[in-house]
Amino acid sequence: MDVMKKNMNKKYFEHGSKTRLYRIWCGMKARCYYPKSIGYKNYMGKGIVVCDEWKNDYVQFRDWSLANGYNEKMTLDRIDSNGNYEPHNCRWVSYLQQNNNSKNNRRLTLNGETHTIAEWSRITGINSSTIDKRKHAGLSDEKALTTPVIQQSPLTEEQINDIFDKRESGMSVPKISKEYKMASSAIYYLLSGRSYKKYTIPRIKSKERRQKELKELVEQLKEK
Repeated sequence: MDVMKKNMNKKYFEHGSKTRLYRIWCGMKARCYYPKSIGYKNYMGKGIVVCDEWKNDYVQFRDWSLANGYNEKMTLDRIDSNGNYEPHNCRWVSYLQQNNNSKNNRRLTLNGETHTIAEWSRITGINSSTIDKRKHAGLSDEKALTTPVIQQSPLTEEQINDIFDKRESGMSVPKISKEYKMASSAIYYLLSGRSYKKYTIPRIKSKERRQKELKELVEQLKEK
């Protein structure tokens, strides 16, 4: 091993290259300066950079982090999502807090109160993905946040067998899903023998029922 390589290894070891904090520092710079980095277009592509103090010296970034609440469960967050990586615009927060600061997390207003979808989800008890889908479907903020969630009753074994019968007779999955007011994905899961949310009766029961009915039919024909 040559002297230069030894010095490089020593430098990285002293800086804590195997620590989570060091990897965060590298990731921060990669997003802003390396075109092949995931998310580059959302950072350097929009003029977001790392201040010289941090860009050129990991120790400076490390010392600031340790003095400002860093721990293994926190993530680096920019207070102004359009601002640079620099001491006065950065903080260490939980992943949930960072999600609330994301530009992709739209803010909705109801009765004069404005919150992110994640916050409204906790307030209303409605799943955040449900609220987001409602907004994409064109619903107003009020309807997206106040429309009751329809609770699908668990399917009975008779209903599940009926679904199999309809499918085997040629009825399409979209038509079956419309009849049962279920998502097509739930029907596909059932037909493949897997469970889906509340719909947990496996296909094997349907097969057993059919085998029993076939056996009974054969017996009846023999008697005739």
